[in-house]
Amino acid sequence: MADTSRYDLMVFDLDGTLIDSLLDLSTSVNHTLSQFGLPFRTVAEVRSYIGEGVVVLMRKALGEDNEDKLDDALRIHRAYYADHATVQTSMYPGVTETLEHFSNATKVVYTNKPQAPCERALEYLGLMRFFDGCYGDGSGVTIKPDPAGLLMICERHGASPERTVMIGDGDTDVLAAQRAGIDVYAATYGFRGRERLAQLNPTGLFDSFAELRDMLRCWGVAGGVV
Repeated sequence: MADTSRYDLMVFDLDGTLIDSLLDLSTSVNHTLSQFGLPFRTVAEVRSYIGEGVVVLMRKALGEDNEDKLDDALRIHRAYYADHATVQTSMYPGVTETLEHFSNATKVVYTNKPQAPCERALEYLGLMRFFDGCYGDGSGVTIKPDPAGLLMICERHGASPERTVMIGDGDTDVLAAQRAGIDVYAATYGFRGRERLAQLNPTGLFDSFAELRDMLRCWGVAGGVV
């Protein structure tokens, strides 16, 4: 019988897609700024800085006039966040049930978050069991929106770009997938919002994680889950 499923590999972003980590990231950023006597950033400001990795996050938080403090700020932020990454972080509604729905599909996490706190958050929230791989900054893949990381993950898990789907909430997720020739579904509840994401023309937009079950049903996912 011919395989009529559409996707062999599902690639998930982490922050803003699977988990809401905004408050812990904001706390860590402001703890770091306090060490230099710099004014705190609002939660909305920190939200706008997230997505391109920790270096960009701290560079934007410090501001253009404090570039010389970046190396020390990264060291402070990484040390603090390592111990405070799961204080106020939680899963978005419907994540567990939806991942269970796709239990027969190969699934991985691909995030610009550093590898250690990525793994820690997944373990803490009981999500690691759903995934066949976790790829963060420091795992050997490039940072999004460079498509090379996605293509490397496809090769590692034996899936072609045409049979892979990316699920994320940010510009970097959409752009990386599009540049790699991969379908991408974008979460409007995350850190960017519907208006911004719609401008990037992803394959689809979803307002809650549970909607993925119906959105991907029309295509099918490998493993006979639809």
